Amino acid sequence: MSSVVSSLSNMGSIDDAFKGLWSDISDSMHEQYAQATADTARENGLTTVDNIQITFESDSTDPRTAVDIDRVKRRANEILASGS
Repeated sequence: MSSVVSSLSNMGSIDDAFKGLWSDISDSMHEQYAQATADTARENGLTTVDNIQITFESDSTDPRTAVDIDRVKRRANEILASGS
């Protein structure tokens, strides 16, 4: 019986690990999109991305891979402001 309880406890840890992995993937993806957006804005002489329209296309229907445009713009503006 204790091995069943232990296995169930470990499954919770595995779920947490997968949630953490998806969070890390999302953070990395958003950072890459923000950097690319900031680079494109800079190349076009812009100092912010506030007035540009950003569209991302994906063939994934998984909500964990959705791109948050506001998050990308916010971070791109931070990158532009810092001169990075």
